[in-house]
Amino acid sequence: GKETLNYSLKQGQSVTFRYRIAIASGKERLSNEEINLTAGDFFQTIK
Repeated sequence: GKETLNYSLKQGQSVTFRYRIAIASGKERLSNEEINLTAGDFFQTIK
């Protein structure tokens, strides 16, 4: 990113990162709309 974010955890604290990878097969790329729908679905599952 454009900005450096130096996060740190104190002893005993924890953090969880969740990622999803979308893989499209074939010669066509995912449209921006398809990517945004996939991202929105993922966001709803982690709320």
